[in-house]
Amino acid sequence: MRAVAAFLGLMLGGCAVRAQGAPGARAATPPEIVKLAQEFRTWRRGELADQDHHQPRFTLEQIVRVRTLGNFVIAPDGAQVSFSLAGHYFGFPTVPRFGDENNLRVLSVATGEIRRLTSGPFAKIGPVFSPNGRRVAFESEDDLWVVDVADGITTRITSDGARNRDVTWAPDGRHVAFVSSRGGRTDLWIASVDGERPGLRQVTDSADLEDDPQWSTDGESLLFVARRPDEYYSKGIFSAPARGGPPVRLTPPDAFDHFAPRWSPDGRQIAFLSDRTGYVHVWTMRPDGSGAHEFDTGPHDTASPHWTVQPVWSRDGRRLLTSVNREGSFDLVALSMADGSVETVASGGGQHHEVGWTPDGSMIYSYENAWSPPDLYLKPAGGEPRRLTSSSHVAFRREHCADVRRVRFPSVDGLEIAGFLVTPAGLRPGERLPAIVNLHPNGYGQFYDHWNPFLHYLAQSGYVMLLVDQRGSSGYGRAFREAQRGAWGTKTFDDVKAAAGFIRAQPFVDPQRVGVLGLSFGGYQALLALTKTPGLFTAGVDLAGPTDKRSPFADHYNAYQIGATEAEDPALYDRISPMTSIGDLRAPLLVLHGDADRNVVIEFTYRLIDELERQHKVYEAKIYPGEAHGVADPVHQLDAYRRIVAFFDRYLKALAAAPTGSLR
Repeated sequence: MRAVAAFLGLMLGGCAVRAQGAPGARAATPPEIVKLAQEFRTWRRGELADQDHHQPRFTLEQIVRVRTLGNFVIAPDGAQVSFSLAGHYFGFPTVPRFGDENNLRVLSVATGEIRRLTSGPFAKIGPVFSPNGRRVAFESEDDLWVVDVADGITTRITSDGARNRDVTWAPDGRHVAFVSSRGGRTDLWIASVDGERPGLRQVTDSADLEDDPQWSTDGESLLFVARRPDEYYSKGIFSAPARGGPPVRLTPPDAFDHFAPRWSPDGRQIAFLSDRTGYVHVWTMRPDGSGAHEFDTGPHDTASPHWTVQPVWSRDGRRLLTSVNREGSFDLVALSMADGSVETVASGGGQHHEVGWTPDGSMIYSYENAWSPPDLYLKPAGGEPRRLTSSSHVAFRREHCADVRRVRFPSVDGLEIAGFLVTPAGLRPGERLPAIVNLHPNGYGQFYDHWNPFLHYLAQSGYVMLLVDQRGSSGYGRAFREAQRGAWGTKTFDDVKAAAGFIRAQPFVDPQRVGVLGLSFGGYQALLALTKTPGLFTAGVDLAGPTDKRSPFADHYNAYQIGATEAEDPALYDRISPMTSIGDLRAPLLVLHGDADRNVVIEFTYRLIDELERQHKVYEAKIYPGEAHGVADPVHQLDAYRRIVAFFDRYLKALAAAPTGSLR
């Protein structure tokens, strides 16, 4: 069809056609060709007119101007909440780059007053109140700081050039424990809040990857989560003496995930998350690891790779607040320690996430949905919720969003794959639109019912979108998550092929105009599709995706993810590396990446561009200076969104399918 359309374009553009046997004479165009050309032009005008009625009700500029709430923490007395701001790229949180707005705020629960707590242009994240609520520790520029809530005086705790994070206060309020990469490994350290020099000491010293330290109520020990370097889906909970000594493992070495430990107010119980029975549920145990008890919230995961989900104790220790993933939405639930009952506090779509409790038993939580960014809410016991913050924008309303529904389809091997099908509002009968298969970051990531205005902008611009949760995605239980084990680039790629077939079969989709878009792991799968099965997609966008699984880019998880080492099966590594098949690429490609990316190093993209140039492929590329894994600067986000829209408009929307039977 493309060749015929190109020929008609040349003919209609005035190129002379010379007849054989009559040099210099102008040939008469056969009547059937004139009729065909007229049909094509008439149909093309109608096709473009049909597409023009899909118009977004908000702008890309409005998307990047919205400042959303980021990390939340409630003061020990429940009277205040401190929070950071967050950036969002394709709906997933990023460390913000908002200049002078990159500062912590503190909210009075009683009055609703919000005031700025810190100053300066660098992003502040991870706030944690001191035990008396008078100070807040936080992360900024890879170091730890403490700010006085009353006067804003700020003290720098660490300054060693390493990455320091996950701060937790000692009960005495004079020390903090934290995770640091100093020394080249990830370990736990303790420092004075007056600075790291006085009293700095190391708590752990191992090759394990430690995180999420939690100080005991008596100040004698630290809970933390650790994972061996050769583990991928399994973590354990440990306890280490704060004064020094070997750690003790509290959860069994059973290859399951045990994480997010939280002390009860009286120090007699530890609540944590575990998937030992197939789904991530809340459990409790005694401080020595005995007496493990599960709160069964059904075949749903209480976890997310993109939000901090945790059990939060009520002040009297009688209940736990957490959130449960149900089909990409999160319900807020309260768990009773007395009888194990589960009370659904808030539900009905969107994202409900726990923050904490007030002294009178009211619950504070965050909530967001497709048309409203996250805000904080207060729900009294037995009462209606009240919004405490207002980050929503007048430009975004429910009627501005596309139609979204859950879908399921079988993969190549029959495994059921789920996702969201997004269609423009006002879809006309018989209309066939271009479509985009969207692949999420992280092999264990997931698509959600949450604030993601750019996807709704694309849909309302006239695109159908399929958001795919391929095998390995979170939210579907451990068995589904482990189904990608040994299957990267093979069975996970089969899920992408099945997704392409599913969306092509929709009656409102033009099967000749289906593109693919992926971020990080999704970018890798998009590149695989474009290079290994060149006819699968018409155009593709790679956002910071790895291009090669072979040395020197192999990492220590490869054998787990792929199923063999490169030495054991070099042919497999060739087969699942997009770089080995750039010569087969036929579809136009857009590549976007940040040059400060530590997750997927920029060398991947530089090598890709070199090969695209060498093989004379149709591509566009943009490298964003100073950006990490996910574009955070609103100026760069706007540029990326504009490029993506223009790219798909050029290579999908403008490529209209021929009317049935006309151009055969």
